[in-house]
Amino acid sequence: MGQKSTENLFEGIRQSKERPLHRLIYALGISDVGEHAAYILAGRFESLDQLAKASREDLEAVPEMGPVTAASVFEFFRNPAAQKTLAALKKAGVRFDLVEKQTKENFFSGKTCVVTGSLEKLERDAAEALLRRLGAKPSGSVSRKTDLLVVGQNAGSKLRKAQELKIRIIEEQEFYRLLEENHVNF
Repeated sequence: MGQKSTENLFEGIRQSKERPLHRLIYALGISDVGEHAAYILAGRFESLDQLAKASREDLEAVPEMGPVTAASVFEFFRNPAAQKTLAALKKAGVRFDLVEKQTKENFFSGKTCVVTGSLEKLERDAAEALLRRLGAKPSGSVSRKTDLLVVGQNAGSKLRKAQELKIRIIEEQEFYRLLEENHVNF
């Protein structure tokens, strides 16, 4: 391995230790905890240590957290194998407290949003991460619960379904304008 490759490898390792808390929670593979639930838990508890100490009642009190997910999280942190893994991660220097703060109340707050088609400036994962930061709940499918569809180029069946259900649809440029209005860099 050459010098530059070695430097890149160490830089990648260093950066992996400083990922946002919600990504760490999701990566732990806790049963019933998807990306959205991980984001909500990170915002509520603000560190993995606080989340690990949470009671079942504390977890059930978190908005959008049902009893099944709360039980899964509670049990995960009491599992000796999980505790051993977390201790090893901490010893390796992984940060347990890097929380992306949600911005103030805005156009996207509380809305279920779907992104479809190809966006010019953002990958879909990046767009969904920005929506989460703005308090939205990104979804992969259009349903009656969907509040907003963000449409890029070559949108297909999701656009047709949103039109059928009379869901608000915004074009990519309007999406970027709304992000800028909420002081979100992308």
